[in-house]
Amino acid sequence: QRQGIQLDGHAILEPLLALRGFLAYGIAAHCLERRHRVDYGVDSSRGKRIRVAVPFRASDAPAPRAEYAQPDTLIMLTTLAYYHQGISRSQVGEAVGELLSLGEVAQRKEYDLWFDSTKLSLAPEDRERIDDIDKLDLSNSSQVDLLHEAYRYNMAAIDFWLSSCVLRRETMQFSHRLVANAFHLCHPGPTSTAVGFSGTKDGHLLLP
Repeated sequence: QRQGIQLDGHAILEPLLALRGFLAYGIAAHCLERRHRVDYGVDSSRGKRIRVAVPFRASDAPAPRAEYAQPDTLIMLTTLAYYHQGISRSQVGEAVGELLSLGEVAQRKEYDLWFDSTKLSLAPEDRERIDDIDKLDLSNSSQVDLLHEAYRYNMAAIDFWLSSCVLRRETMQFSHRLVANAFHLCHPGPTSTAVGFSGTKDGHLLLP
C-alpha cells in the first residue's frame, strides 16, 4: 500500500511542477489575459502546415507569418484555442486513429477518460454506440459524426490529440541553433562555420 502511494505521488509530481512553473513565472496569467480570436488563435488558412496558435493582429485577423517563439506560451495558447473552438471532424478521426494504434490497455485507459467526461450529455442510444473502444469504426461515417459531436469539445480528447498529433511535431527542439550576425558573415575566421544569420530557419535544408 505504501508503495502504491509513492507511485501515485510520482505520477502527479511532473504535472504539479509544470503547473507551479506556469504560475510562478507568470505564463498562465499572461496567456489567460489574451482573448481568443483577437490576440491569438489558430490560423485555418495555414492548414496542416501549422496547427498551433499564432498571434492575431485584430479580431479574426491572424498575423500572416508570425509565430510564438516561447514554447510554454505556445503550448498553453494552443491548448486554450482548441478548448474554445473545439476540434474538427477530421481531427477527431485523427485522434481516434492515433488512439487505436496504441496497445489494448493504453487504448482503454485513455478512451475511458474521454467517455466518462461525455457520457452524461449523450442520448442513451448514442451512448451505447460508442461506450466501448472495440465498437469504434472510422469507416462508419455516421459513427464518426457521432464521435465528432461527442468529443469535439472534450478536454481529454483534445489533450490527447494535441500531445500525439500536433505538439510532438510543432515543438520539436534542435540540439544546435544557428546564431550569427552580419559581422560574422563579413569577417569569417579560419574555423568559422557561420552559414546564416539571426532569424535563419535552421530546421530547413535550404538556407538563404
